[in-house]
Amino acid sequence: MNKLTLKLIVWHGMVAVLAWWVWSYGRSVSFNAVTGLNFSLSAGLAFVLLVGLIALEYILFPARR
Repeated sequence: MNKLTLKLIVWHGMVAVLAWWVWSYGRSVSFNAVTGLNFSLSAGLAFVLLVGLIALEYILFPARR
């Protein structure tokens, strides 16, 4: 197994874990008619980390697009 394959396996694992984290904290996000959108800090942080990790993929693996 070469280094690129190992990096891709680790990257896919990290994306899967963060996606699961966003999915599990997504239950706490709701729309309240009085105060607007309610979400927890954990859900927002998980989403930002997931988007950042996906953007990092375009930098680390340009040939795999």
